[in-house]
Amino acid sequence: MERIDHLKARLPKIPDVVTCLKKESENSLCGPCPKCGGEDRFVYKTDSEKFWCRQCRPETSKKEPPGDIIDFHKWLYGLTTGDLFSQYFPKDEQDQKDPGKKESPAELWASIIQKYTNDNPVYRLFSNLRKINKNTASQVFAQGKVRFFKHRGKESVACAFRELDGDQNVLAVQCLTLDGQAFAYKDENKVFTKGSQASGSCFFHVGTDIEKVETIILCEAVIDALSCVECLPEACILAIGGSSLTKKVKVLRPYRDSGKQIVCFFDNDDAGTKATQSVAKILGVKTQSVEWPKDAPEKQDINDLLKAGEHKTIIEMVNNAKLVKIESSPINGEDNNAPQVISINAKDFLALKLPPRENLLAPWLPTQGLTMLHAKRGVGKTHVALGIALAVASGGKFLRWNAPEARGVLFVDGEMPAVVLQERIASIVSRMDGEIKAPLLIITPDLQKNGVPDLASVEGQLATDKHIDSTIQLIILDNISTLVRSGRENTAEDWQPVQNWALRLRAKGKSVLLIHHDNKSGGQRGTAKKEDVLDTVLSLQHPPGYSPEAGARFEVHFEKARGIFGEDVAPFEASLQTGEKGDAQWALRTLEESTYSKVVELVKKGRTPKEITDFLNIHKSSVSRHIKKAQEDGDLQKK
Repeated sequence: MERIDHLKARLPKIPDVVTCLKKESENSLCGPCPKCGGEDRFVYKTDSEKFWCRQCRPETSKKEPPGDIIDFHKWLYGLTTGDLFSQYFPKDEQDQKDPGKKESPAELWASIIQKYTNDNPVYRLFSNLRKINKNTASQVFAQGKVRFFKHRGKESVACAFRELDGDQNVLAVQCLTLDGQAFAYKDENKVFTKGSQASGSCFFHVGTDIEKVETIILCEAVIDALSCVECLPEACILAIGGSSLTKKVKVLRPYRDSGKQIVCFFDNDDAGTKATQSVAKILGVKTQSVEWPKDAPEKQDINDLLKAGEHKTIIEMVNNAKLVKIESSPINGEDNNAPQVISINAKDFLALKLPPRENLLAPWLPTQGLTMLHAKRGVGKTHVALGIALAVASGGKFLRWNAPEARGVLFVDGEMPAVVLQERIASIVSRMDGEIKAPLLIITPDLQKNGVPDLASVEGQLATDKHIDSTIQLIILDNISTLVRSGRENTAEDWQPVQNWALRLRAKGKSVLLIHHDNKSGGQRGTAKKEDVLDTVLSLQHPPGYSPEAGARFEVHFEKARGIFGEDVAPFEASLQTGEKGDAQWALRTLEESTYSKVVELVKKGRTPKEITDFLNIHKSSVSRHIKKAQEDGDLQKK
């Protein structure tokens, strides 16, 4: 027991390792768990000097009950009691050490953190020298992203490089002295751990988990990453400086392909410019980069901005990042400025974790869906478009379609007076069972200084993109003729810029509904290329014999329906009627039911079967079948 007591006395105390513990009760401290990262899950009892984690090592666990200081170091670092004796008793360490054995990255990390000193220079390195917030420093320390130790008498910090998938194994270690000089522990000539095979596929990453963010920020050094997360904690910040940049950036391709925004924030020097070009050439034309102010000093980095108190500048630079113009560099007669094409092995493709495709409005309007609704003038395109918008934004129902949950909608109107649009929305809202739960943004010409921009232009698309944030899932454009004003409507080439924009929105996880006019033949007007990438195309048509006195009454036909069939795509008729309480309600029926009612009505008016056939434009056998059924059901008298 005496040796154990000596070991306990030499081991760093638990509050000295987990530095951000706060008082929970008289004899209890709590804070982030240094192993699983769970916030306020780690508990330390000051009276018994026992610890546990409410998330990864519960107090009631039979396998791992509350432990003492030795249990803590074994649990946190994956060591045995013998390992601890070797680390903290120099003579024993000399006797047991195998000089021919190389330390793995994980073993090296364990040996570094065992040399952690109790005086904790975290605030001197980060807060005083680098002006990084104490809370940020404490969090990355508690999560095991950094550790402090003495290297040749100098206080230093060791930074853990890990895979992006959240794996807790340390794959490489980068070390910094207090003045920021990078070195490899026990090997001054390399930045990464000697013998590590992970320097080309692992990152020092802080901020939000990469799977949960829309923005990934790439910077050069660890200090840059810690400075950036200070201002943008909702982003995923990765330090990729050092060796094997190409290998690291290739790891990010699946995230780029899933629609995430990737922004380069490298130093303001030639090396930073070259790194940006390298990233863009690997990840393609969607790569973005910040623009340093023209008067910014050369070699300025993110931490320089942070130390100068320019937090807002860092945020603005990221928000205003622009697409990287890839420099032309012909190699073997090829131009590297050409569009980048990515291929992926079938096994890797099948292993991708892609989000399941759901419906914004079941069964025909999917997430990441491109759809169209067209009709001739006066049939009810805008009426239906607004009904769809309000159903999606409220998680409600419209006609035969249901929204599983409320999602944000951007409705871009190109022609309607604001007062008329307001009246129509108010009328639909008055008939709704629920309320609008998600954002429903309206862009209408009357509220713009210079009208709604031309969506065929890059400027118009960028101006609209500013209103499409993470809360907006559906963009409705009503209608193409008034919103897309450049080029000729029947030319495929002139439609290409709009199609490219729609595809970019889809890549970001958005759905688009295009509202369009009919041509003289009843199809959508203009080039058929509009339909090439669409999932669903709906057509609204007035029923045979329709007269304006009937009000809002139309048939819904599915002309293209990718992935849906049967009853879901059966045509039906919708008419807006006055209910028993005087309120307007939609009456729905199949076309078969609609035709039957029309035949019965015309027979009662004295029309002959031939006249009915011509009037309704249906086959005479259908007329005969409906008359026979009506006589059998008692709706018509037998002659």
